[in-house]
Amino acid sequence: MRREWRQRRSTSRSSTPLSLDDARLHGPDPRSERDAVIAATVLVRGMMVVTRNVADFTPMSVPIFNP
Repeated sequence: MRREWRQRRSTSRSSTPLSLDDARLHGPDPRSERDAVIAATVLVRGMMVVTRNVADFTPMSVPIFNP
């Protein structure tokens, strides 16, 4: 039963728009995986990144606010 749950979970996660955006952002450029997940979440959810670390997110073309 646990194996089935894990398999369903991994299958459903890999087919979400977030996973696709994350893969595109992390792709050939060796960016931080965490930054790529944050940027993908921002793009899918229509949000904005609030950070002082603007340099890491600027190439990902996400809305950024530097407080």
